[in-house]
Amino acid sequence: MTDYTIIRNGLTEDEQKFYQRFYPDHKVTRDLLEISERADRGNSGSMIRVIVVKGAWTPHGCARDCGSYFIKAKYDGYDRLYRFYDTDVIFKVDRDMEDK
Repeated sequence: MTDYTIIRNGLTEDEQKFYQRFYPDHKVTRDLLEISERADRGNSGSMIRVIVVKGAWTPHGCARDCGSYFIKAKYDGYDRLYRFYDTDVIFKVDRDMEDK
């Protein structure tokens, strides 16, 4: 099972400035999206954190904050992660969506 967590202010200001250089067409927020795969059925589990940006499109390896949902860019497509109202709780994930 996969868990999604929004980490508010997960980046320091220096880290934010560092990543901003790589994404000049976007605003890098200080937030992170943490994606955790639980260990089960011989799977050792994993955890990754991706940078949250704001902008017109989603760079590869980032998540774009679209208000009521996030778009997570993957190598082979996009996932849409819906937030529960104004909270940081992800309650639904649609896979293989368009970057809209």
